[in-house]
Amino acid sequence: MNAIPHFIENSPCKGSDNVLSLTDVNSLELIVLQINVEGLTKAKCEYLQKLAEEYGASILSLQETHVVPNANISKFIINGFNLACQHQHNKYGLSIYIKSNILQFCAAPPIIIGDTVTIAVNINGFNIYNTYIPPNVKWEENSLVEIAKPALITGDFNSHNTTWGYDSSNEDG
Repeated sequence: MNAIPHFIENSPCKGSDNVLSLTDVNSLELIVLQINVEGLTKAKCEYLQKLAEEYGASILSLQETHVVPNANISKFIINGFNLACQHQHNKYGLSIYIKSNILQFCAAPPIIIGDTVTIAVNINGFNIYNTYIPPNVKWEENSLVEIAKPALITGDFNSHNTTWGYDSSNEDG
């Protein structure tokens, strides 16, 4: 069973007053930075803020944050951004930060299928997904078919291919 449609059918966004009322997704310019941070620290948060400013980013999609469950997230503040959603895990972890001038968005609870985790936000009818697939876990072939569209899918899929500079390719690469 594919749990990605869970975000579509059971999302707090569906019919919610928390979603922007504009209907034209093209009227909202979103610049997304996707980064595997390999452990989120205060210093990395400061660097991410500078990087986001340099590129004019409105969304930060972070993988491998390594933020332990029930951590004090106040030390993971990125100035100018709100933490929209996250999945805390000491070995991986995901976060989506949204620029603080985007006042209305809707976040879905994490979608967990086995060891694969996806978090998602909806901004003005546009869905941004952030997925982590651990090494040696096969990507479910049809898992992207039923996502809410329009969408941007970001994440760490642990896919390797020699074309991308890896020493070897794996099945998902």
